[in-house]
Amino acid sequence: VQKFDDFVQSLGFLHSDEDHYLYSNDAPNESPIYLILYMDAMLLSGGHIGELAGLQRQLQLKFSMNDLVPMHHILGIKITGNRKLWQLCLSQS
Repeated sequence: VQKFDDFVQSLGFLHSDEDHYLYSNDAPNESPIYLILYMDAMLLSGGHIGELAGLQRQLQLKFSMNDLVPMHHILGIKITGNRKLWQLCLSQS
């Protein structure tokens, strides 16, 4: 975990004060990107698909990882959304 932590911090990501495995960038000229890491699952979320793709490429160069599909569930949380309306909904049942 330390290797991952050091790498994402070198990319400008900071830990959330509330959750050690939630990272966010604070770049003034970019859309916010959120990265959640839990066990062997990672979720990337942000406003611009190009920035997310760039981050994903950087992570794939450094770590062995697969891009499976858009996330629908993580940690018992259902994820739905509408990209056109910029909506993201998280629910737990």
